[in-house]
Amino acid sequence: MKIDEILNDIKSSFGGLWNLKQRGNSTEIITPYATTNNKFVSVFITKQGNDYFITDGGWINGGMYDVIPNNSETNYLKVFFHFQNAFDVLEIDSEGITYYYVKATNTIDIPSKVLAFSTFIQSIVSVSEIIFDDIKETEKRQRFFSKANDYLKSLMI
Repeated sequence: MKIDEILNDIKSSFGGLWNLKQRGNSTEIITPYATTNNKFVSVFITKQGNDYFITDGGWINGGMYDVIPNNSETNYLKVFFHFQNAFDVLEIDSEGITYYYVKATNTIDIPSKVLAFSTFIQSIVSVSEIIFDDIKETEKRQRFFSKANDYLKSLMI
């Protein structure tokens, strides 16, 4: 099955709200799924050898969804790892950008993987908007550590 047939299969499987855009060796699939900040989810499909890779194009961590995931926040990471494991999402770093992806070897699996991966992106981007820490508490903690460090430095002189 050729890539064009697979992409048309995706559109016919899930409806006419899906759009396609050629981007070099990849095809962007613009889904009807929106994040909580009203950005439509896009996935990118590329064929390499006998395998098909469905990626986020580096958009999650690249700011294309107008959020930056808080990878240092424990609660965010718990949610992120839950979704990553639930959807079998892998990641790779290239030129300072993290790409998330899933791989398909059978063309019959591609539409369902596109659907699941779109849900992963939608979930992660939406969760990235949640502020887990209380801002006032964080500021108090930072002020305390700053004053404590200044005091300890003054004792060492």
